[in-house]
Amino acid sequence: MKKYLGIIISIICVSVNLHADQYIVTNEGKATWAVGTTKKGDSIVYTEKSTGNEVTVPISDLDGVIPKVKRGKKYSEEYIQKQIAKLKKLRTKHRKKILRPLNQLLQEWEMLLKPSEEIETGIPRFESVFMGSPKDTADFKKAHMGLGMLKYKDMRGAYTQKIDDALKRVQDAYVVASMSRLASWSKNTKLELAQFHVAKKLHAEAVQYVDGATKTKATALFEQARVNTTKHLAQSAGVHFAKNKNVDGYLHGYDMLRKIKDEVAETEVDQEAAVKRMDDYRGKVARYLSAYTIDEKGFPIPKKEASLMSDFKQYGSAYVYTSDTFVEQAVFVPAKNPGAIRVNSMGTPIKFRIFFNHPQPAGRDYGVRVSINGTEYSKSQVFTFTDPIKVTNGNADLTFQCQFSWLPDDFVPGDPETGRKYVSVSLGYKPENAGWKPMSNVCRFTAN
Repeated sequence: MKKYLGIIISIICVSVNLHADQYIVTNEGKATWAVGTTKKGDSIVYTEKSTGNEVTVPISDLDGVIPKVKRGKKYSEEYIQKQIAKLKKLRTKHRKKILRPLNQLLQEWEMLLKPSEEIETGIPRFESVFMGSPKDTADFKKAHMGLGMLKYKDMRGAYTQKIDDALKRVQDAYVVASMSRLASWSKNTKLELAQFHVAKKLHAEAVQYVDGATKTKATALFEQARVNTTKHLAQSAGVHFAKNKNVDGYLHGYDMLRKIKDEVAETEVDQEAAVKRMDDYRGKVARYLSAYTIDEKGFPIPKKEASLMSDFKQYGSAYVYTSDTFVEQAVFVPAKNPGAIRVNSMGTPIKFRIFFNHPQPAGRDYGVRVSINGTEYSKSQVFTFTDPIKVTNGNADLTFQCQFSWLPDDFVPGDPETGRKYVSVSLGYKPENAGWKPMSNVCRFTAN
């Protein structure tokens, strides 16, 4: 036993680098990163990196102590081969518990033995490809990542300076190209929203690599692009309605102004200006759309139907979602009192009127979400339509059969204390490659 312990002790002492991290593995396959490992009698003492606690472990409980490769340090090939052999042995024994960190360590030690041809040829290749590209953010990230990977593989640190020099040249060229693009956008007085988003993303990326006067100039150019986009959208909104003095023309113009507030305006002052611009626009448009009342949320409601919401309050209730991501695009209200909703497989037909404050894209998939309270839990179901909802002048009709054949057999509707049943109905839509999204207020009816 003493001979066995002596062998273990000697192996550990050779492995331990007092100035580097060590990966300590027990016989049971437990492992931790440690620093300052020293031998005291038949035990080792180390500081656990994750907690900062000092730990003492009998050497007989250990299966191995592997040093982490110190970048730029020279190791003998014999020493490297010893670490690789130990790691392979540990990986075979403990692959179910600590395979990933052992593989990472093994890869780092094996890289020390690999020829440097990949790095030697890779540095000029990544730089050359970038210099011949448009030098946009995607090109820059590709080159930056490629050179960074070469630096990771250069465990000996032999190419550190060459890689850093190449990274600097790539970075400088990217900044020059980015400044040129920002300057171009700052001069474009008809900058579209899509172009503004590209400029915003580019500015956020590029300013990470500059400072001082260059950073100040980059920000000034981008802010001018923001001003250009704001003015262009505001002017386009007015021009669009001037050519289309109807509800659709109003909705498209109002949507442009809303996008200034939601996507372009940054400061509190800009936000206030955007809101005032929307208020003024509603006031100007109202003179031409005299048959409509345009509320503060931008909904154009025909004056002859203005009483629908107030009438609905007498036999139901309406509320909106409180989620931060919810965007109210529609007023969804019954055209007449449907009475108490029948909670059965046949259900109750409800005719709804829908009023929009956003222009609706052609072919949008709409759906109705129905929820009902229960004694133990609530249930919800989304119904979609075979025939698309036809939107005309910012409004639409929808007759919906509110039925409950989808409820499970063990579901008991109603409040557990009062027995009262409520049915909630709201309108939503399905974006491409996404789930159902609510877009209207929620109507709540009594049920029986």
